[in-house]
Amino acid sequence: MVRQTISKCEQGLSVPDSEMLVLISEVIETPESTLFGENIPESEVDDLKVISEKLEIINLQLL
Repeated sequence: MVRQTISKCEQGLSVPDSEMLVLISEVIETPESTLFGENIPESEVDDLKVISEKLEIINLQLL
């Protein structure tokens, strides 16, 4: 990630795409659901479709 991307995320102007979110969660050893502030059962944490759909909703809200 470049500095500008991080800055936009910190300011709430954008969110990482699903692939980047997975990488971030792996690096900080935290489930993706925690990054969303939710408690999703562990069986659903790896469901990239659910995560991708939530990211799309967030991106649409930022427009």
